[in-house]
Amino acid sequence: MKIAVVGAGGVGGYFGGLLARGGQEVTFLARGEHLRAIRARGLRVVSSTHGEFVISPARAESDPARVGVVDYVLVAVKAFQLEAAAPTLSPLVGKGTTVIPLLNGVEAHDLLRPHLPAGAIVGGLCAVFSQVESPGVIRMEGRMRRVVVGELDGPPSERLDRIVAVWTGQGADAVQSGDIRAALWT
Repeated sequence: MKIAVVGAGGVGGYFGGLLARGGQEVTFLARGEHLRAIRARGLRVVSSTHGEFVISPARAESDPARVGVVDYVLVAVKAFQLEAAAPTLSPLVGKGTTVIPLLNGVEAHDLLRPHLPAGAIVGGLCAVFSQVESPGVIRMEGRMRRVVVGELDGPPSERLDRIVAVWTGQGADAVQSGDIRAALWT
């Protein structure tokens, strides 16, 4: 699977790092020193649960247009950055792309809808204690590593089963919810 992680900080770096470690073709969208460090040394994840691993070489870009269409887009920017990031996502999204927001709050999918094709966006949430420790390094503490995804309009799907299986195979507590809206509000 080809995956773009928009916002390679604590959440995107950790969950995207697990996908890359699981053999997926992941491109991390980052900026500044963090971007330069990922390009130079790879993305290092230090985890109290998974130990330490390095994605190297790591694909890293600052411009979504340089990545092209992917199968999945993980949107892991800060909630206050979403309105600025949403219009930049279209180069990543094709006919079969699934966009998974992993942000705090319940309205991320609604903020993305005006900028993306109908049906591309699903619901998502996560619970993890992780942060950028230094440029190119993500530190994850504790045992909480939950990610929940779900179709906003319909039953569970094969497209979400595929990404959940990779996360689960890499040790994340990943599930597909039959009622993602209730999960988001909870």
